[in-house]
This record gives sequence, structure tokens and C-alpha cells, in this order.
Amino acid sequence: MAEARRAEAHDYLLPLVEEIHPSNANKITWMLVERENNTEIMNVIRDPELLCTRVDEMDALLKARDAGLKPEILKKLYGNNKKRKKGK
Repeated sequence: MAEARRAEAHDYLLPLVEEIHPSNANKITWMLVERENNTEIMNVIRDPELLCTRVDEMDALLKARDAGLKPEILKKLYGNNKKRKKGK
């Protein structure tokens, strides 16, 4: 995704994320935009339940990182998008 599209997606998602996790909204929104592809971002925008799930996942990642969990443990705990999508 080009930088301009990322910024546009961030600007659109930020107010939605602020409603769910106001304290980390900016950081979580950037995490979502950088992690997801265009299709997934559109799905998140259209589906409030999916947005809430993704925001909660990013918040949990931030908390785990702040608690000192190593990146390799975080990958095992939260996996990647491809594995998560196949499980749906």
C-alpha cells in the first residue's frame, strides 16, 4: 500500500479506533494499517465487530510488548494474518 493510501486509511480509521481504545488509538491505528492489506482494511472498516477484534489484538500486542515479552513469543501467541484468516 502506498504511503498516501496508508495515511488516508489511518485518518479514516483513527476516530473508529478512538472509540474502542482511546489511549493507544494512534499507535493501534498505525499498527492496523501497516499490518493489514487493502482488502482486510476495507473489511475492518465495514465490520465493526471485526474492527473491535483487530483493535483488541493490537492492544494486547502492545501490552505484551510493554510487559517485556520477546518478539518471538509474541509471534507464537498472536501468529500472523495468513494463519488467522485461514482459521475463519
